[in-house]
Amino acid sequence: MGRVSGTVVESKSGEAIRKALVLLRRDPHPPTGTLTDASGKFTFRDLEPGLYLVAVEKDGWVVARASRALKTAVTAGQAAPALTVKLLRTAVISGRVTDADGDPMSGVSIQVTPETSRKSGSPGSWGASTNDRGEYRAYNVAPGLYRICATYMAVPRQMDVQMQPAPLAAYPRVCFPGTPQGAVLPVESGADLQGIDFQMIAAHAVKVTGRVISQAGQKPAFAMVLLEAADGTRSSGSLSQTIVRDTDGKFELQGVLPGRYRLTVAGASLNGEARFGSSRTIDVGDTDLDDVEVVVGPPRKIEGKVVVPEGRKMPPLMIVLQSRDPGNYQGGGIAQVSPEGTFSFPEVGAGDYDVRLASTGPDDDLYVSAIRLGDSDALAEGVRSSVPGNLEIVLKANGGSLACSVTDENDDAVPGGRVVLTPDPPREGQLALMGQCSTEATGACEILGITPGDYHIYAFPAEVQVDPRDPNALKAFEKYGTAVKVAEGEHHDVQLKAAPIE
Repeated sequence: MGRVSGTVVESKSGEAIRKALVLLRRDPHPPTGTLTDASGKFTFRDLEPGLYLVAVEKDGWVVARASRALKTAVTAGQAAPALTVKLLRTAVISGRVTDADGDPMSGVSIQVTPETSRKSGSPGSWGASTNDRGEYRAYNVAPGLYRICATYMAVPRQMDVQMQPAPLAAYPRVCFPGTPQGAVLPVESGADLQGIDFQMIAAHAVKVTGRVISQAGQKPAFAMVLLEAADGTRSSGSLSQTIVRDTDGKFELQGVLPGRYRLTVAGASLNGEARFGSSRTIDVGDTDLDDVEVVVGPPRKIEGKVVVPEGRKMPPLMIVLQSRDPGNYQGGGIAQVSPEGTFSFPEVGAGDYDVRLASTGPDDDLYVSAIRLGDSDALAEGVRSSVPGNLEIVLKANGGSLACSVTDENDDAVPGGRVVLTPDPPREGQLALMGQCSTEATGACEILGITPGDYHIYAFPAEVQVDPRDPNALKAFEKYGTAVKVAEGEHHDVQLKAAPIE
């Protein structure tokens, strides 16, 4: 058994930090934790030999970049070299939001978004909401570069209120110092940035009216209609919703700004026995958009089978249906594959989905050769809930493999990083062909069962999250991608540089 000890200090002054939670992790085991004492010191005893990752957590503090990838080797009967983990104080950002008349606005949402999120596609951010005085305070903000923006949705005190003589006001998003995109603001460790104020100006808005139609011939007794930005954000500054109580399914959304939106409907039939749902994309211009029709239907049961090569045992698999729309995070369901290869999704809502296979056991050389839904090619076209037939996933043996080694700009191993393999055109976006792995403490990981073809492979630190289906998210990292051509049964050793956190 071995021992690990060290000290947690403030990055600039070297002052000891007490009551910090120190975590040691050795895959695949759960982490072990301890708290620092009054001198900032910590000690772990009776540790199994191996390589451990070190993490530290404490409210109001964040690990300095130089300490994010700390690791230590434990040798039986020996004490590992003492560690020093440096923390930085987080910052506070505060301000006030008013309208065009200078009156305070309550309920305004403030987003403090890292500039790296714009490049990585990561939705993570800090936020706050204004109080009755129009004041907000965002705290625990890590040092870095940020865009600070305000969005507001005018909501009546009662649903479906028809405002007279004009519809509800709509407020476009505004970013500091007062433009739609704003400027990048540096936030230092321990900073208290005050006076980050906003003025929300109402803009020209329109109405969207339409009707919910059931493809089963049943009139929906209740339906919720939601209109949100098509990219999954509130970048347009507008989000509207209403309840359909009209037996003809008519609805009206007020105060909608021009832009591209996702219109989602969910509801139930008159007798309450059937549920309905649907989603479609609409473009809203400078004039009212009338007679929008949304065809809804009850959830559909989709059954299927995984076919493996003759003589091969069915691996432990989960099948995931994920929306084909990168901005839509609602899935069609998760199904466990039986030892015989059968699976079932009891209720799949109306829409188009991609298939993703998740192994719940050791990876092997099986790869996805084809996916069919009835007579359609679901690997290329996706799973369309309106298409009849069963789902068939065909696996073949002797897939390609990649052994990846990830280092940073200093040639140090990157533990806990994420490696993403994406197919090149014309197969881009095909979720079932994508691969990924997480690096161990040595910066190494492996992807098995790769379908033959052309790919690009990327490596990211743990802090960066990317949706590999979104080409815009990957575009910022093109220079860090490595092209690789994988043939059946072929193995590659790939050296990767993790995309830096800017």
